[in-house]
Amino acid sequence: MPRRAPKQLDPSGPLPDSFVHSNFEAMNALKLGMQKSGFRGREDTMKLIEALEGLEMPEGDDFPLGEKVLRKRTTRLSTVSSYSR
Repeated sequence: MPRRAPKQLDPSGPLPDSFVHSNFEAMNALKLGMQKSGFRGREDTMKLIEALEGLEMPEGDDFPLGEKVLRKRTTRLSTVSSYSR
């Protein structure tokens, strides 16, 4: 089935909030972890978790909000740079 171009967005509608960027970055982090671990299915869950722990995410197109590091086992939270340019 051929792909159709998306309809034009209504400029009078609400603008996306910052959660859009966070979700975008979360999916990119998951993608990196899946590639790093060779994830192919549920049986690879632990390999995926291990690949995500300590994952470094450089600022760029996939992480527009800045570089991050996903902490290891202690909290599994990410740290972000907290200064402005």
